[in-house]
Amino acid sequence: MKGLSTARARLLAALLLVMVSVLAGFGVRAGVAWVDRPFPGFFLLANRVVASVSLPSWPVAEQRELFQATLVAVNGAPIATASEVYARVGAMPAGTPVVYTFERHGAPVVRAIESQLFGWRDAFLIFGCYLFNGLLFAAIGIGVWALSPGRATTWALLGVGLCCSTYALTGMDLYAPHWFFRVHALAECFLPAVFIHLALFFPVRRTSVRRAAAVSYLPAAALALVYEHRLGSPALYPGVHAFATLYLAGAGLFVLAAVVAGYVRARSELVRHRVRFAVLGLLVAFVYPLLILTASVIEGGRVPANVMGFTAFLFPLSIAYAVHKRDLFEIDALVQRGVYYATLSGIVTAVYLGLAAVATHVLHLSPLGHSSAFSLAFTLGVLLVLPYVRERVQRLVDIIFGRQSYDVQEVLAAASTALGTTLNLDEILRLTLRFPGDVLGLEHVTMFIRTGNGFEEAARSPERAPGGHLPRLVADRSLTRRLADLPRVLVRDSLALQNA
Repeated sequence: MKGLSTARARLLAALLLVMVSVLAGFGVRAGVAWVDRPFPGFFLLANRVVASVSLPSWPVAEQRELFQATLVAVNGAPIATASEVYARVGAMPAGTPVVYTFERHGAPVVRAIESQLFGWRDAFLIFGCYLFNGLLFAAIGIGVWALSPGRATTWALLGVGLCCSTYALTGMDLYAPHWFFRVHALAECFLPAVFIHLALFFPVRRTSVRRAAAVSYLPAAALALVYEHRLGSPALYPGVHAFATLYLAGAGLFVLAAVVAGYVRARSELVRHRVRFAVLGLLVAFVYPLLILTASVIEGGRVPANVMGFTAFLFPLSIAYAVHKRDLFEIDALVQRGVYYATLSGIVTAVYLGLAAVATHVLHLSPLGHSSAFSLAFTLGVLLVLPYVRERVQRLVDIIFGRQSYDVQEVLAAASTALGTTLNLDEILRLTLRFPGDVLGLEHVTMFIRTGNGFEEAARSPERAPGGHLPRLVADRSLTRRLADLPRVLVRDSLALQNA
């Protein structure tokens, strides 16, 4: 990784973007081909298994027991391929009732479902979501890696970007014409691997590159062999697909655990800031989809669940920023404010959904959720209790983000008073060292004073042993040039490795 120059990395990045664009082109072609054509009201995979995807207006949204079932006959006539089903339905006018015979767990299931006309709205909510996420995942992963190709974290993020992009873009072809069915299944197997790989290097490095590759990708490769072997079997596919989904969920929990552990155990304030920004991405990317799914259940499937895909890219985007951005201390206030408002909004939304669920499913007051009086009463209630809740949420956020509490104005006033009462340079240096060390919880603080030929160390906490060598930074070093650009926060991770 270290031997790859930035110029070569950017050339390779350009080639990867071209390949992603070509794959996206095939996906767009496959998606547009559905528009203004009758379709069964559900999607079929190449092995005739009903895909677990729908919109609220589709008949299959009310018959979710058909998901992952195998279609065996249309109007009593056996069928052998998914394209044969599409051809038969496409030859009939939209709205024609069609009798389908499915097989689920060895038992036949017969349903009469009217065909529908696939419109641009359907294409946007299904394939537009795939295209949007596919292109953005690729751009995030490739872009950050091209800017810093020598870091293990950016390689892990590149894997996440490419794998998720491949998974999303081949999803546009998943239901027809099935050109990339096996590529999509391969990407599905490696999704957990790339997230585990990322968790081993972000927010802190936990192992070597070789060990991370072995732990992450060897199980995924074994799963891929089994998956590809069973892909064509309608009876065996649902089981291996369910296992791959469970594997991905476990990898997601591992990423969450890694982020939490990185924050709890980190001694570096930079690492904590990285984690805080990643937490903001987690909240926006995954809490919103959870609320959408909850609302969809309460509303009887009338809320399109596909829109949750439009926030999925925010998690890698937040990690990409944390990995590449040199000065994360500037966004600390933004992150805390974002978590504060996200938590407050989540509480209000959860209470509203809970009341609506109780009224609909327990008290059987179905019109209540659509009542203007209920919405007005709930809004007034929120206004009454919001100041109390807001204060408690702010305390919780302060506890999470502030390892120790302090008043900014009080600290600045104390520092100004102390510095204003002395003209002694040693005393000024001692005070300047003490305040950032105490407030930020820094283990080591060093002060440099500019000289004619660079910077030399003037004070250090803890103090050096008597007779120790005092470091001197000459003018032509990278750190010296960065110090000359002050005032701004300078972190060690932003500096290139230098030979002594």
